[in-house]
Amino acid sequence: MENIDLVQRWRELFTNSETNKVDSIYNDVLDHYSESHRHYHTIDHVKACLRHLDGVENVVNRREVEIAFWFHDVIYNPLNKDNEDQSAVFACSALAALGESDEIIDSVKRLVVLTRHPSDPKELHEKYLIDIDLSILGSNEDVYDKYEHWIRQEYRMVPSILYKRGRKKVLRSFLDQPKIYSTELFNGKYEENARINLESAVRRL
Repeated sequence: MENIDLVQRWRELFTNSETNKVDSIYNDVLDHYSESHRHYHTIDHVKACLRHLDGVENVVNRREVEIAFWFHDVIYNPLNKDNEDQSAVFACSALAALGESDEIIDSVKRLVVLTRHPSDPKELHEKYLIDIDLSILGSNEDVYDKYEHWIRQEYRMVPSILYKRGRKKVLRSFLDQPKIYSTELFNGKYEENARINLESAVRRL
Protein backbone atom coordinates (compact mmCIF):
# COMPACT_ATOMS: atom_id res chain seq x y z
CA MET A 1 0.00 0.00 0.00
CA GLU A 2 1.86 3.07 -1.27
CA ASN A 3 1.36 6.54 0.17
CA ILE A 4 -0.87 7.66 -2.72
CA ASP A 5 -3.23 4.75 -2.01
CA LEU A 6 -3.10 5.65 1.66
CA VAL A 7 -4.14 9.21 0.91
CA GLN A 8 -7.05 8.01 -1.19
CA ARG A 9 -8.12 5.60 1.51
CA TRP A 10 -8.12 8.42 4.06
CA ARG A 11 -10.15 10.63 1.75
CA GLU A 12 -12.73 7.90 1.23
CA LEU A 13 -13.38 7.84 4.97
CA PHE A 14 -14.42 11.49 4.92
CA THR A 15 -16.20 12.06 1.62
CA ASN A 16 -18.74 14.35 3.26
CA SER A 17 -16.07 16.70 4.63
CA GLU A 18 -14.33 19.63 2.98
CA THR A 19 -11.45 18.32 0.85
CA ASN A 20 -8.93 20.91 2.03
CA LYS A 21 -9.71 20.11 5.66
CA VAL A 22 -9.48 16.35 5.01
CA ASP A 23 -6.07 16.73 3.36
CA SER A 24 -4.80 19.14 6.02
CA ILE A 25 -5.60 16.74 8.84
CA TYR A 26 -4.13 13.84 6.87
CA ASN A 27 -0.86 15.75 6.56
CA ASP A 28 -0.93 16.52 10.27
CA VAL A 29 -1.47 12.85 11.09
CA LEU A 30 1.33 11.82 8.73
CA ASP A 31 3.69 14.37 10.30
CA HIS A 32 3.11 12.82 13.72
CA TYR A 33 3.77 9.30 12.46
CA SER A 34 6.95 10.56 10.76
CA GLU A 35 8.58 11.87 13.95
CA SER A 36 12.27 11.01 14.15
CA HIS A 37 12.04 9.07 17.42
CA ARG A 38 9.63 6.54 15.90
CA HIS A 39 10.86 3.25 14.45
CA TYR A 40 7.90 0.91 14.90
CA HIS A 41 5.02 3.26 15.70
CA THR A 42 5.07 4.77 12.21
CA ILE A 43 2.65 5.04 9.34
CA ASP A 44 3.84 1.59 8.27
CA HIS A 45 2.21 0.16 11.40
CA VAL A 46 -1.05 1.87 10.40
CA LYS A 47 -0.73 0.38 6.91
CA ALA A 48 -0.21 -3.08 8.37
CA CYS A 49 -3.28 -2.70 10.57
CA LEU A 50 -5.39 -1.66 7.60
CA ARG A 51 -4.19 -4.65 5.58
CA HIS A 52 -5.17 -6.99 8.41
CA LEU A 53 -8.55 -5.26 8.72
CA ASP A 54 -9.14 -5.80 5.01
CA GLY A 55 -8.67 -9.52 5.60
CA VAL A 56 -11.46 -9.71 8.19
CA GLU A 57 -15.02 -10.03 6.95
CA ASN A 58 -18.17 -8.70 8.55
CA VAL A 59 -16.60 -6.36 11.10
CA VAL A 60 -19.38 -4.26 12.59
CA ASN A 61 -18.59 -0.58 12.97
CA ARG A 62 -15.84 -1.11 10.40
CA ARG A 63 -15.53 2.58 9.59
CA GLU A 64 -14.99 3.53 13.23
CA VAL A 65 -12.44 0.72 13.62
CA GLU A 66 -10.55 1.93 10.56
CA ILE A 67 -10.57 5.52 11.77
CA ALA A 68 -9.32 4.33 15.15
CA PHE A 69 -6.35 2.63 13.51
CA TRP A 70 -5.37 5.91 11.87
CA PHE A 71 -5.35 7.70 15.21
CA HIS A 72 -4.40 5.05 17.77
CA ASP A 73 -0.67 5.91 17.87
CA VAL A 74 -0.79 9.45 16.48
CA ILE A 75 0.62 10.72 19.77
CA TYR A 76 3.55 8.59 20.84
CA ASN A 77 6.27 9.32 23.36
CA PRO A 78 7.73 6.05 24.67
CA LEU A 79 8.34 7.56 28.09
CA ASN A 80 4.75 8.70 28.56
CA LYS A 81 2.01 6.54 30.04
CA ASP A 82 -0.94 8.35 28.48
CA ASN A 83 -0.22 8.11 24.76
CA GLU A 84 -3.58 6.48 24.03
CA ASP A 85 -5.46 9.14 25.99
CA GLN A 86 -3.61 11.89 24.16
CA SER A 87 -4.19 10.17 20.83
CA ALA A 88 -7.89 9.99 21.65
CA VAL A 89 -7.97 13.72 22.39
CA PHE A 90 -6.26 14.38 19.06
CA ALA A 91 -8.75 12.12 17.29
CA CYS A 92 -11.74 13.83 18.87
CA SER A 93 -10.50 17.27 17.83
CA ALA A 94 -9.74 16.14 14.28
CA LEU A 95 -13.06 14.34 13.83
CA ALA A 96 -14.98 17.33 15.17
CA ALA A 97 -13.19 19.54 12.64
CA LEU A 98 -14.21 17.07 9.93
CA GLY A 99 -17.84 17.37 10.97
CA GLU A 100 -18.28 13.88 12.39
CA SER A 101 -21.21 13.16 14.70
CA ASP A 102 -20.83 12.92 18.46
CA GLU A 103 -21.70 9.24 18.17
CA ILE A 104 -18.83 8.54 15.78
CA ILE A 105 -16.42 10.64 17.82
CA ASP A 106 -17.32 8.86 21.05
CA SER A 107 -16.98 5.45 19.38
CA VAL A 108 -13.54 6.23 17.94
CA LYS A 109 -12.40 7.72 21.25
CA ARG A 110 -13.30 4.51 23.07
CA LEU A 111 -11.53 2.37 20.48
CA VAL A 112 -8.33 4.44 20.55
CA VAL A 113 -8.16 4.31 24.36
CA LEU A 114 -8.82 0.57 24.19
CA THR A 115 -5.50 0.04 22.35
CA ARG A 116 -3.68 0.58 25.63
CA HIS A 117 -2.18 -2.74 26.65
CA PRO A 118 -3.39 -4.67 28.51
CA SER A 119 -7.00 -3.97 27.60
CA ASP A 120 -10.30 -5.77 27.96
CA PRO A 121 -12.27 -5.65 24.71
CA LYS A 122 -15.85 -6.83 25.02
CA GLU A 123 -17.42 -6.57 21.57
CA LEU A 124 -16.16 -8.57 18.59
CA HIS A 125 -15.08 -5.49 16.63
CA GLU A 126 -13.11 -4.33 19.67
CA LYS A 127 -11.43 -7.73 19.89
CA TYR A 128 -10.46 -7.52 16.22
CA LEU A 129 -9.03 -4.06 16.83
CA ILE A 130 -6.74 -5.34 19.58
CA ASP A 131 -5.80 -8.57 17.82
CA ILE A 132 -4.84 -6.65 14.70
CA ASP A 133 -2.78 -4.18 16.72
CA LEU A 134 -0.90 -7.12 18.29
CA SER A 135 -0.52 -9.16 15.09
CA ILE A 136 3.21 -8.33 14.93
CA LEU A 137 3.75 -10.59 17.94
CA GLY A 138 2.82 -13.63 15.86
CA SER A 139 4.84 -12.72 12.78
CA ASN A 140 7.70 -14.80 11.43
CA GLU A 141 11.00 -14.79 13.30
CA ASP A 142 12.76 -12.26 11.07
CA VAL A 143 9.93 -9.73 11.24
CA TYR A 144 9.57 -10.19 14.99
CA ASP A 145 13.30 -9.64 15.52
CA LYS A 146 13.06 -6.39 13.55
CA TYR A 147 10.12 -5.38 15.74
CA GLU A 148 12.15 -5.92 18.92
CA HIS A 149 15.00 -3.89 17.39
CA TRP A 150 12.62 -1.06 16.48
CA ILE A 151 11.16 -0.96 19.98
CA ARG A 152 14.66 -0.82 21.48
CA GLN A 153 15.47 2.08 19.16
CA GLU A 154 12.42 3.95 20.41
CA TYR A 155 13.68 3.45 23.97
CA ARG A 156 17.33 4.11 23.14
CA MET A 157 17.54 6.80 25.82
CA VAL A 158 16.81 4.17 28.49
CA PRO A 159 19.88 2.39 29.97
CA SER A 160 20.17 -1.25 28.95
CA ILE A 161 19.64 -2.74 32.40
CA LEU A 162 16.45 -0.73 32.92
CA TYR A 163 15.18 -1.44 29.42
CA LYS A 164 15.69 -5.18 29.76
CA ARG A 165 13.87 -5.23 33.08
CA GLY A 166 10.92 -3.27 31.72
CA ARG A 167 10.77 -5.14 28.44
CA LYS A 168 10.73 -8.53 30.16
CA LYS A 169 7.82 -7.35 32.27
CA VAL A 170 5.87 -6.31 29.17
CA LEU A 171 6.57 -9.52 27.28
CA ARG A 172 5.72 -11.73 30.24
CA SER A 173 2.45 -9.87 30.70
CA PHE A 174 1.39 -11.17 27.29
CA LEU A 175 2.64 -14.68 28.03
CA ASP A 176 0.73 -14.74 31.32
CA GLN A 177 -2.58 -14.20 29.52
CA PRO A 178 -4.64 -17.36 28.87
CA LYS A 179 -4.94 -16.16 25.26
CA ILE A 180 -2.99 -13.36 23.58
CA TYR A 181 -5.55 -13.18 20.75
CA SER A 182 -9.21 -13.19 21.66
CA THR A 183 -10.73 -13.83 18.23
CA GLU A 184 -10.84 -17.29 16.73
CA LEU A 185 -9.28 -16.04 13.48
CA PHE A 186 -6.20 -14.44 15.02
CA ASN A 187 -5.81 -16.99 17.78
CA GLY A 188 -5.64 -19.79 15.25
CA LYS A 189 -3.29 -17.90 12.97
CA TYR A 190 -0.88 -16.24 15.40
CA GLU A 191 -1.18 -17.52 18.99
CA GLU A 192 1.37 -20.34 18.81
CA ASN A 193 3.97 -18.30 16.95
CA ALA A 194 3.46 -15.30 19.23
CA ARG A 195 4.26 -17.38 22.29
CA ILE A 196 7.37 -18.79 20.62
CA ASN A 197 8.52 -15.27 19.71
CA LEU A 198 7.82 -13.85 23.15
CA GLU A 199 9.49 -16.67 25.01
CA SER A 200 12.55 -16.38 22.77
CA ALA A 201 12.70 -12.61 23.27
CA VAL A 202 12.50 -12.98 27.06
CA ARG A 203 15.39 -15.49 27.02
CA ARG A 204 17.54 -13.10 24.99
CA LEU A 205 17.03 -10.13 27.31
